[in-house]
Amino acid sequence: MNLKDICLLKYGYIHEQYIHFRRAKTKFTNRNSEPINFFMTDEIKKIIEQWGCKPAFPDNYIFPMLTNGLTPEQVHKKVKSTTMQCNKNIASRIY
Repeated sequence: MNLKDICLLKYGYIHEQYIHFRRAKTKFTNRNSEPINFFMTDEIKKIIEQWGCKPAFPDNYIFPMLTNGLTPEQVHKKVKSTTMQCNKNIASRIY
């Protein structure tokens, strides 16, 4: 799962013990794009509990990088900024 997909996750994508989502990269380009389903492990549950936004309404984003009501341009800028910051942090730990 890439960072853009993580940013776009919403609580409504959680169904019992699974998360169902469509990759942002192929959502509008591939007519037959299959949804991706993955099991919520205990580690994933802990991450969501620790870092997830509250309240956990279906239309709310799970993680705080995005908020409801943003324009597509604002979403693009915030995802790009988040990706750049993550890459910068990873690079600083490697070198």
